[in-house]
Amino acid sequence: MKMSNYINQETDFSNVVITNDYACLVGGTWTATLQDGKTVYISSDGTQTIDGPVNLIGANLIVAAGAVVDNAVVVGSSSNSSPTITVQTGGTLENSDIFNGKVTIASGGISSSNNYVAEAVTFSSGSESDNDTFYNPGTTGSTSGTLNLSQLPSGTATTFTTSSKTSSISTATNVTVLNPNFPNISAHNASAPTTGYQTFRVYGGSSYGSSVIAQETHADYSNGNFTLSNDYPSYSGGTWTASLVDGKTVYSNSNGTVTNVEGPINLIAISSLTINAGAVVDGITITGNSTPTIYDNGTIQNSFLANTYLRIGSSTTTGISRNNIYISEITNIYSGSSSINDYFYEPGSSYATYNLTNLPSGVNTRFHLADGAGNINVYANSTFDNSYVGVATGSTVNVYQYNGATITNDAEDVVCFVEGTLIDTINGPVAVEKLNVGDQVVTHTRDGAQNRAITWVGYNHVIACPLLLEDQADYPVRILKNAVAEGVPYKDLLVTAEHCLFFNDQFIPARMLVNGYSIYYDTSITEYTYYHIETEDHSVITADGMLTESYLDTGNRRYFKQSNNVIDIHNKQKNWHADSAYPLTVAREVVEPIYQQLTERAQQLGCEYKGAEHQITEDSNLHLVTDKGEVIKTTHQGKGRFSFVIPPQTDNVRLVSRTSKPSEVIGSFVDDRRHLGVLVGNITILEKNAVRQVSDHFVMPNLQGWDVNEQGPYRWTNGNALIRLEDKNDNDTAILVVQVLAGGPYFVQPYENVAVNQ
Repeated sequence: MKMSNYINQETDFSNVVITNDYACLVGGTWTATLQDGKTVYISSDGTQTIDGPVNLIGANLIVAAGAVVDNAVVVGSSSNSSPTITVQTGGTLENSDIFNGKVTIASGGISSSNNYVAEAVTFSSGSESDNDTFYNPGTTGSTSGTLNLSQLPSGTATTFTTSSKTSSISTATNVTVLNPNFPNISAHNASAPTTGYQTFRVYGGSSYGSSVIAQETHADYSNGNFTLSNDYPSYSGGTWTASLVDGKTVYSNSNGTVTNVEGPINLIAISSLTINAGAVVDGITITGNSTPTIYDNGTIQNSFLANTYLRIGSSTTTGISRNNIYISEITNIYSGSSSINDYFYEPGSSYATYNLTNLPSGVNTRFHLADGAGNINVYANSTFDNSYVGVATGSTVNVYQYNGATITNDAEDVVCFVEGTLIDTINGPVAVEKLNVGDQVVTHTRDGAQNRAITWVGYNHVIACPLLLEDQADYPVRILKNAVAEGVPYKDLLVTAEHCLFFNDQFIPARMLVNGYSIYYDTSITEYTYYHIETEDHSVITADGMLTESYLDTGNRRYFKQSNNVIDIHNKQKNWHADSAYPLTVAREVVEPIYQQLTERAQQLGCEYKGAEHQITEDSNLHLVTDKGEVIKTTHQGKGRFSFVIPPQTDNVRLVSRTSKPSEVIGSFVDDRRHLGVLVGNITILEKNAVRQVSDHFVMPNLQGWDVNEQGPYRWTNGNALIRLEDKNDNDTAILVVQVLAGGPYFVQPYENVAVNQ
């Protein structure tokens, strides 16, 4: 099988062929440097300067500040079988295929969308990884890779070792690893190890997993700052089961005092809960000062659990966990079982408060929320899918990734049709799932209708995440029949949020036209299979009577499955500017008039409102969290200035607040989906004998928790912004004054329906 930049879980690493037309850098040490606005590769003696992309063959690489290494291929040679890559502060390594070497990402360095094959990767404190994929093929042999490169210098060996060792990952504090992927490649790689595990240590303010869950606002689970509020029936103590009875999931305790009650319920200080096969536990909360064991042999979803032992499946059963909040859990995910869209958080030892309408008599209102001992075991043939692990400063969660397990994160927004969509072909409308490579579809061009052959068909399955806001939760967008015009579409059309619709010779993402009436997120569809089709050139095609797009490979092909084992060879992914049939637009001045026209038509048609109802607040809930986990409330506020008392021995704090997105509070026609907390101006430290200005947020572009630099002396936070206090006298109390220029309004987040941070 030939491979290039489309390595995936079906790749046979004992037979990899690299084909491209990149320049070849053989041996030595090269430095990627930003020069005249572009990244070039300079030899160690300075005699050669090469433009990228490149193949590095037995060569070491240093990625200097400002340089962006894109689409590189790095392999070993007989003289240097394990080349090293060092990404320095401010450097970026992205979209590259790297075999059998060592990679170090320094503080402030970025690794993005790379394929690491049998690599020893070290993430230094302050480094970032996004959408990287890690492969562990075992020992594949010295000729497992072939360089099919016509530009290869004469005398250079054409074979290389794809993998001679076990891959490994080392982490440090304050490391951000979002959307990592660890595929199970054993089906196509006999040499892949099936025993043992890798330890991914998430500690000291680090984060790991789904970026979508990471960027959402979550409750503050630090000591004494969390209150659990709801009006569910509550039960204390005992051993419990959840069973499927007459088509409903019901709960019973072992002593017979509670039999077949329906949920949701609160279980407090119980001994255990066994979820029997077929049962779906939905919206439950399990808390208390005990440490109960949860045996999930069915499904648990949309629930809140704190300080429990969680067993998803067993040696003889399988279970599913999805869309849950887990605080300080010890979790085992057994073969055949899955964690999907779950949020795991370790705040360290902390207590919380009950504010339950139905709190049982004799139950203390204070309970042990977390004991600081969360760990996760992802066993062979289990799945950790789009879930997230976060930790507070000073806390640790070890994620034990057993060989043969699958860890997946869909970082890219996938554009596609939901199963059942009818595509116009030369033989009439055909369901998208019935189309095959070679079938002829009817396309719309500037020269009229043309028939084009399908060159690729991809599909996958998605499970929505109700914990997230609608535009991030993977619900499909439903475009009602006649929403655009009479017969357009001629039946309800279901597409993903990023799928583009065709208006006035331009493509517009469906999410930007969601009006809640004729176009809305269909939250009743929580699981679905999606499909897409590609033609040789990007095309305008017709789906359910509406003009839309064929697939354009902008780098997300890895998120699709396909029915054959052949992967096309491309030098580079495509882009909208150069390769699209018509331009893509997200400009408000273009989109908003179309949005308003569709909304007016929906009202004329009498469409009912189907959008989300949001509770809105102007309260930013602004507070600080110290590097020791202490929460500091404001002592005074006025004229946009918030004052906080900083205790001695505090090196840094986090400025924490609610967040909102302009696309929500203004309208979907605004293409600004940033999570913005508060707009901060000056930050001042008042000490006994000094007044100091903190200016890091003005001068440090990569300062954690801050959005992009603005033109003036102000900057938005993302709701959890680092403020360094390095110049403060360690032995004295100080006052921190934060100038807030703007913020809000804010939507009350979905998690607050279950657990409210008071």
